[in-house]
Amino acid sequence: MPATTLAGMDTFLRKTLGQNIKARREELGLSKVDLCIAADIQRPILDRIEQGLGNIRLDTLQSLADVLKTTPSDLIKDPN
Repeated sequence: MPATTLAGMDTFLRKTLGQNIKARREELGLSKVDLCIAADIQRPILDRIEQGLGNIRLDTLQSLADVLKTTPSDLIKDPN
């Protein structure tokens, strides 16, 4: 993991989460709108999450994982 500070680690985790959500969404053929409707979240929130910019609530993470047919831990896992 390239982060050596807590702030850097936080940024790394956010970006990893966002990349994993986007990759899984695309793998399943879901549009952002489809995912937002199914997970009951607003599109701007998903945009920020996928860009690695926003904080995510645990219930939102679980909802996204459920729709994406995966687990929260898989969504935050570094794919490398």
